[in-house]
Amino acid sequence: MSTTRTTPTDYGWGLFRDDDKSGGTSATRYRRTYEWDEKNRLISSVDANYSTAYVYGHDGQRSNKYTQSSETLYFNKMWTLHTDSGNSVYGGQTAKNIYLGETRIVTKLNSGSDPTYQEEYYKQYYYHGDHLGSASLISDYKGDEYQRIEYTPYGETWVEKTSNTGLEFLPYKFTAKELDKETRLYYYGARYLDPKYSRWISTDPALGEYIPGVGKGTVENFSGLPGMGGVYNTVNGNLYHYAGNNPVKYTDPDGRNANYAIDDENHTVTIIVPSTIYGNEVSEETARIYTDGINRAWAGDWTTTINGQEYSVSISADVYVGEEPSNPSRNDSMNYIKVDENNTRSFVTSGFKGEWRKEGRSGRTLQDDNPAPHETGHLLGLTDRYHDVQVDGKTQSRSNEGWENNIMGGGSLVEQKNIDGIMKSIPDPSRIKSGVLQGGRMNN
Repeated sequence: MSTTRTTPTDYGWGLFRDDDKSGGTSATRYRRTYEWDEKNRLISSVDANYSTAYVYGHDGQRSNKYTQSSETLYFNKMWTLHTDSGNSVYGGQTAKNIYLGETRIVTKLNSGSDPTYQEEYYKQYYYHGDHLGSASLISDYKGDEYQRIEYTPYGETWVEKTSNTGLEFLPYKFTAKELDKETRLYYYGARYLDPKYSRWISTDPALGEYIPGVGKGTVENFSGLPGMGGVYNTVNGNLYHYAGNNPVKYTDPDGRNANYAIDDENHTVTIIVPSTIYGNEVSEETARIYTDGINRAWAGDWTTTINGQEYSVSISADVYVGEEPSNPSRNDSMNYIKVDENNTRSFVTSGFKGEWRKEGRSGRTLQDDNPAPHETGHLLGLTDRYHDVQVDGKTQSRSNEGWENNIMGGGSLVEQKNIDGIMKSIPDPSRIKSGVLQGGRMNN
């Protein structure tokens, strides 16, 4: 089942023009038609120039985009193959994206059918980003200016100076996201941003979570809801707003809410840990137990200091039931957790993947022996504070000194020193106001 919406607009090239029978112009002068699938993913956009189709993988990320004259294949975040009328004779053009952490620093282009070292050497382009990660300058292999771009607050190109004649596939621009030339929309992973109209073209996938369940949010305590406050945040009255209507300060990594956001006006730091669980017989009840356990454990009157000012810190979780991702990446700011009844231990790897127990241990229920609160600490970048010792030939865990009751030391208490450790994962909270926290490789 799919949903089709025709969108009237007053700008663009190649849009359909609707004329009435008398030779005048109807109220809907120009239009482009979008179509979404049952998972609210854009699968088609049609106008007078392009009929574009979009295909997605099991992880929900785009795997293919094609028109009547071009096609782009996305193998993973590091490899793409783009073919159009200008390069099809060469088998298209491959793009190798190289990252430093999660930041794309260089794209190397090559022939799809006959790649050579020389071509890749001469076609490497380095990104120089601003505080939002937008490509404001791209330099070539010699370090000379190749492309310079300035943007309006919501990403529309304001000034562009380039040596690119259109043959090089370099679509990564505002907040390092891909700009689709067919629609002039930015692809963010969960949604598409229209920089001209300064809004998303669809609502937040987490919209159903904006209204809290019983005990999950009140007018006085709403920071744990998606969208930095759910229905209690007045900005969310506009379901299509981008970055809290403050795009100069905030970014939105994938069209969902960011992992953390710093509000200088209200002196708050909001941290949300989104996770997708998958596996045999995983249920909404399992997700609820994990979510409730995390939110109870990490609730508290936490604080941090930024630029000499005290900020309140809130941490909460949203755990969803989903499918196993085919190519998981931190780029979509989602954690992926495999849950299986055969798991006897729980752990996190690569900072955003892991396996958690489905049952409690030693006859206890999952509610009473919940691994999620401890593992959430690892998703937030904290390390274990215990060590193994041998007792009568058996391995036992012992808390490090000073961490006996702490959640990272084998206990159940979250303390201010945990919050201090998490805040160290934010690279520059005085300047960078939103982003994705870096987790670690730990197990329990």
